[in-house]
Amino acid sequence: MAFNPKTGAKGLSVNLERLSSAKETSLGFRGFRILRVKVDSIRNEINDGLDVKHEPVQDNEAHCLIIGNITKGKAGDLLRASSEVLEEE
Repeated sequence: MAFNPKTGAKGLSVNLERLSSAKETSLGFRGFRILRVKVDSIRNEINDGLDVKHEPVQDNEAHCLIIGNITKGKAGDLLRASSEVLEEE
């Protein structure tokens, strides 16, 4: 399911669009969907304790975390607020 963090993770791992590309985000794997959700939507529309933090990691300057308690309801809100990135735009 989209927007479902791994067990024990500090947050949901995402990439900052302006520092990455769909190809880089997919890590070359086929069959994955890349979704775009605006930070403003997370902070102001969905909110309820969610935030986005830029947290670069080795070999990925674009790495960010969506932090907070992502319940099934909030995951659904994130999905509804997102749009699919079909190709390199």
